[in-house]
Amino acid sequence: MSVAYRDVVISAATSNSIPTPKMPDAVTACARSADLCVIWARGHGGGDGGHVQCGVARGGTADTARSRVGRWRSERAAERFRMMEDALWREAPGAAPTSIDVHTSLGVTRAYRWAGDGTPIVFLHGGGMTSVCWAPYAETLSCRDVYAVDIMGDAGRSEPVAWISCAADFAVWLDETLAGLGVERAHLVGHSLGGFVALSTAAYRPDRVSSLVLLDPAGIAPINMLRFMAWGFPVLLGSLAPARVRRWLGRRLRNPMLENKRASRLLLHGMVRHAPGFPLLKPLSDDELRKVSVPVALLIAAESEPFDPNELAARAEALLPQVSIERLPVAGHALIMSHFDICAARIALTHT
Repeated sequence: MSVAYRDVVISAATSNSIPTPKMPDAVTACARSADLCVIWARGHGGGDGGHVQCGVARGGTADTARSRVGRWRSERAAERFRMMEDALWREAPGAAPTSIDVHTSLGVTRAYRWAGDGTPIVFLHGGGMTSVCWAPYAETLSCRDVYAVDIMGDAGRSEPVAWISCAADFAVWLDETLAGLGVERAHLVGHSLGGFVALSTAAYRPDRVSSLVLLDPAGIAPINMLRFMAWGFPVLLGSLAPARVRRWLGRRLRNPMLENKRASRLLLHGMVRHAPGFPLLKPLSDDELRKVSVPVALLIAAESEPFDPNELAARAEALLPQVSIERLPVAGHALIMSHFDICAARIALTHT
């Protein structure tokens, strides 16, 4: 099976540059995939992850830590997911990226690069999705140096060797990944789970971060799990419905992903067949958020399913030293799709 990206393998400890091959154009329409973040509701024996001492699992020596490493239920399930994702990459708009594997202390990270100029922009996806969801954004930033990273422990192509137990572990992982990519400093863009990772990195590895764009992020306000699940489960089950029903559900649930059968089935498969390699994500502490000294552009979905928009805005304004806040009317948690033009414009404006 041929896929529209090219592969490079590098080591975080030794590489300082990335090859930049000529990339072919994609030929079909956008596969914009929204995050459900139902990752927090998926149990696999790791729900008490908050009780694990931060960073203990990185060496991969404890039996309890090894049992919690993100994993597929079977190799067949993993292969099926990769085939589904390959189809989305083939349909993705714009130039195809170079795929890069970076070795870190927490596992091998899969990253993708659309080569360009300026301080790199690094995209971090939401729970249950992969870097393919950022292809439309990379196309709008075609003159910029853009990366997208599959978050360690989630259902993408990064391969963990350790349980990620806390915000500091995520920061260590992304810091090592960016070092391996030869990225000294980056603008981080994160949606939901990706927002949590971006905030964690800014708090614990500030020298690696130039600015943040956070799109209805985790890490600031607690999750309203009942409301979130009442939204998330119909989205997941809706992926199995006929096209007309999926279109209706997409409008009613504020989630255009349902119009893309392949993307919605990919998300369902990952949620059912993959056990995440990190615990329930709680908001960062007041002290952790105060450490985030870089400029932050925070886009809040006014109809966010997992978060209380008022609480998210109030805590961000109180604790983030350099934050600008914008609420997107009518938007739900899938704002990276439903409000693509606005999100893309804000990202481009922030990083100009």
